Amino acid sequence: MQCRPCHVLLFSSFGQLGWGGQESLFQLVSRLERDHFRPSVVVPSVGSLAHSLSARGIDVHLLNLPKVASGQLVQVTAALRRLSALVDEEGVDLLHTDGPRNTFYAGVVGRLKRRPVVWHVRSSTADRYDRLLSLLCTKIILVANCLTRRFQFPGQRQKLITIHNGVDVNHFVPGSARLVSIAGFRFQSDDIVITVSARVEEQKGQRYLIEACAQLRHLFPRLHIQCAGRIVEQAYHQAC
Repeated sequence: MQCRPCHVLLFSSFGQLGWGGQESLFQLVSRLERDHFRPSVVVPSVGSLAHSLSARGIDVHLLNLPKVASGQLVQVTAALRRLSALVDEEGVDLLHTDGPRNTFYAGVVGRLKRRPVVWHVRSSTADRYDRLLSLLCTKIILVANCLTRRFQFPGQRQKLITIHNGVDVNHFVPGSARLVSIAGFRFQSDDIVITVSARVEEQKGQRYLIEACAQLRHLFPRLHIQCAGRIVEQAYHQAC
């Protein structure tokens, strides 16, 4: 007898594509083998992520998960009930989260329904509730080994596993429709160009790359760095 696909309910902290985490989630969900997995996604708002997922035949559920605070007890309880009902109605086998808030909701429901919860951590910024959230999780996926610093709690190390984000190399194939022309940047054919696509802020660390490349300039005089992204911290932008 053929087993039914494992129903994975994934959570996105944002409703729009364009953020690194949402792009990663979209690529992950789109590439799951449907013979083994049935993915569906919870989003906080209807936007480009929901539209792109629906176009791939992936079920999307709009569910507002309010901030967990003492004055929000009624709203938080209602959201937990809605999520619990969704897990029952959809026959969810596993919950996959991407942020502290949705990890709390999924973690509580996962405990009540005895469903495993996987937290996919992409940020190095610690949350004051990391200790509690790690207790609610069955497994914690880190996109880099350095993120283990967030979870130095007794008895939790065995939950951690590092899985690096993959990249679709077709995005960078010369002649691809996705390739943006760089003629306007006036680079030469023998230039070595490193492109960084991220918000310009200290957390992203562009300054480290700039300083490292400066040490290599005598070996690679045609080395250039091209940063692309919204300037979030003006002072950091000037320092770079």
